[in-house]
Amino acid sequence: MYSPVFPTGSVAALLRSQGTTYYGSGNKLAHEYYLNGASVSPSSTSIGYSERGLISTGDYIPIQGNYTIRLPAERSVDLTTDGATKNSLLLTTTNRFVSPMFDLQRSASLLIENTINNTVNPSNGEDLPNNDSVATSNKATARYITKRIFLEEGITATNLKVIVSLCNPSPSGTQNTIEVYARLLGNESSNEFDNLSYSKLTEEATIPVSLSDEDFNDVTFSFPTDKSEFRAFAMKIVMISDDPLFVPRIRNMRVIAT
Repeated sequence: MYSPVFPTGSVAALLRSQGTTYYGSGNKLAHEYYLNGASVSPSSTSIGYSERGLISTGDYIPIQGNYTIRLPAERSVDLTTDGATKNSLLLTTTNRFVSPMFDLQRSASLLIENTINNTVNPSNGEDLPNNDSVATSNKATARYITKRIFLEEGITATNLKVIVSLCNPSPSGTQNTIEVYARLLGNESSNEFDNLSYSKLTEEATIPVSLSDEDFNDVTFSFPTDKSEFRAFAMKIVMISDDPLFVPRIRNMRVIAT
């Protein structure tokens, strides 16, 4: 634990710069940055964070701690060297008997690489039971698949309504979207589930473009026509972008079988 000593006065501040030790080897790409800061800020104290090297290639600039920040450009980081990113901490207090605390041992700078591409159906083969036969260059690289979900005994459905909260940043020249699929189990044996094909759902309205990284909008998907009765299903969401700096993000998925 780094313990600053504040001089007497109504406001005191101390600047602490810390280099970075990397875990890994070779060059790695980074598209986002997260300062995982383990700190305690009692009443009348605060800690301000700054960074240089990744977000800023010049002087230190203020950043928000414990928050994912999109980098201004794709960065290639050499994990065999030290100092690609540095943080400064500004510790302040208005009470000379109380100070904030920052744990250097438990804190870390996280560099995030977004693995995503822009291959869309049908070339990506996402409607197949598996896409082993699809050329590697056509395969989607970002997908989320749920576990198998069974309806109550004796209950069947013919359609699904899928609602997701979607942040879809698409600056000019960037093509971002998501594709939603469902694998449906009808009269087949449960043992055959993994061999069933996926069916694609369609959006009920145009997917809106998000104006900020916190601009989430509810988007609804369903089958355009009813399917044969099914008693279990699994969902798959494929995320698509031609720029790894701007990727779709999803939360609060809700699925209603009708």
